[in-house]
Amino acid sequence: MQRVGRRLLARRARRHEVEKFIFVVGYGRSGSTLVQAILGTMDGCHIAGENLGAVFALAQAHARLADVAARYGLGPAPPEHPWFGAFEIDPDSIGRRLAALIVDEVMRPPRGTRIAGFKEIRWLDERQDLATSLDFLKRYLAPARFVLNVRDPEAVVRSAWWRDHPRDAALAKIAGWNAALEAVAAADPQHCYLLRYEDFTQGPDRLAPLFAFLDESFDRTAIDRVLGCRLTHAGVPS
Repeated sequence: MQRVGRRLLARRARRHEVEKFIFVVGYGRSGSTLVQAILGTMDGCHIAGENLGAVFALAQAHARLADVAARYGLGPAPPEHPWFGAFEIDPDSIGRRLAALIVDEVMRPPRGTRIAGFKEIRWLDERQDLATSLDFLKRYLAPARFVLNVRDPEAVVRSAWWRDHPRDAALAKIAGWNAALEAVAAADPQHCYLLRYEDFTQGPDRLAPLFAFLDESFDRTAIDRVLGCRLTHAGVPS
């Protein structure tokens, strides 16, 4: 029992070493895994892989509890009231504890991590609420930066996974996702950077503005090495 407690304390101690958080926002075959590897060239950077959108579900749970507190927790209520206990809900405390859980148990950054985050391709799924997820991460894992990865729809649908989808529907869906991410980036340039796959795959120098946005050193040699490696994808659901 003591050994488990020591491991838990060690993980929590790592959270306070993190200077900033970076999240890769993409969709299937947008190049998000390559972006994850590129960001990994930064000193002390730990960008975890996908989590099947679990973090988004936590953000949505927090939003629901905040709504309960705002609508039904305005004052104490008797035990027979249908919203009894809502007055005791503390959304800010819940948000901080969920954020700690995400870092400690989902990202799990090793000691010495300066930059932590994760990449995910499910931000735009119909079951998700992009704005809720972004707002939660910006508030409780600050300072947060988001790399919004888009790619030409024609190139995306030619990839192996998308070939099983009706072409016209897939093109329309990807174009819609690109438009949504472009709008997010335009509305919040302080936190969001729009990265086009076609631009950065032409050479490492195209990534210099991204690193300037992140306020990090640009290691051209390391990035060139990443771009020269062919990535493979495991058979995980997207």
